[in-house]
Amino acid sequence: MANFSNSILTAAIYQASLDFQGVENRDSEFGGVKAFLSNKSEMQRVARLATASQKPSSFRMNTFAPSPGLGALTCNPTSASGDSADTALTWGLVTGEVQIASARSGENQYTTEEQLVIDLKNMWSGIADELEVAAMAYLNTNRSQADINQGESTWNGSTAYYNSIALANKDYIRGIINSEMRAAKYNQRKSLIHTAPYDNFFDNTDLQGGGNARNLQDQDRRFDYFYTNEASAVASTYGGIFVVPMGGIQMLTWVRPTYRTNKPTGSEEWGMQVDPLLGLNFGMFKSIGCADTTAVGGDKQDRSENVQFHLNYAFTHAPITSPSGETPIHKYALATS
Repeated sequence: MANFSNSILTAAIYQASLDFQGVENRDSEFGGVKAFLSNKSEMQRVARLATASQKPSSFRMNTFAPSPGLGALTCNPTSASGDSADTALTWGLVTGEVQIASARSGENQYTTEEQLVIDLKNMWSGIADELEVAAMAYLNTNRSQADINQGESTWNGSTAYYNSIALANKDYIRGIINSEMRAAKYNQRKSLIHTAPYDNFFDNTDLQGGGNARNLQDQDRRFDYFYTNEASAVASTYGGIFVVPMGGIQMLTWVRPTYRTNKPTGSEEWGMQVDPLLGLNFGMFKSIGCADTTAVGGDKQDRSENVQFHLNYAFTHAPITSPSGETPIHKYALATS
């Protein structure tokens, strides 16, 4: 069916109100991407790479290896040498396109501007959905393979790599997570990326506050919360929770310098555009010309503005050299029985 063909002015059609239309237009919350972006200020030296004229292929960080005490005096003291390590960046590309066709609106209830608003809403939502899937996949793929449990959770190793919390301890999920993370020397505030089932458990301890039989509200103060609609299920559990210390993850973005100058050239233009959902700077290319838009309710020789938005992105995490297999991305889950 051609786009908007059901709204061509052949009958009186009621256009739904914005509130009514909002049920159809509901968006995800994109907590995975937002968790990466919230850590941006914590890794400024990495973030600045995104403004380079060439897309960075890696970033370098100093490794941490505390020197052991010798326990004896010497006439020839020497220092232990520090070191650094490179971490490769894997870049992805996300794009979105819209077409502004003049003739398409000639016999339609929707104006050109109204159609463009709808098309842009669909495009930006699709882009954000794609980035959210990629963000959650990165967290899951790069979760820690090191056991940090302190007897308050159960480590599931082999290929599962997550800590399971007994259902009887559902009121203490965050307390257990924080206790075990602190034991592993993660003392800073933490990002908690979770899915639907955990709202109920968190609300029970947060909203009641001092009204609970036991006041469990204080567990909340150590975390920043990010809700995702992209479920990360784990067998025999309510689904995964990812816990990351502040500064542990980063999302880099990059567009070619050509797009940063907003230079029009005849019927073409290169520029930048901030997306309305995540606030990311996208490269924008616009071309004006003639196009056959009859398939979408237009004309054989329609005046067409074709716009493409794009963003190069790379998810990464702070490297940990010791212990082996550990990353700052830790996965927890509440058992169902």
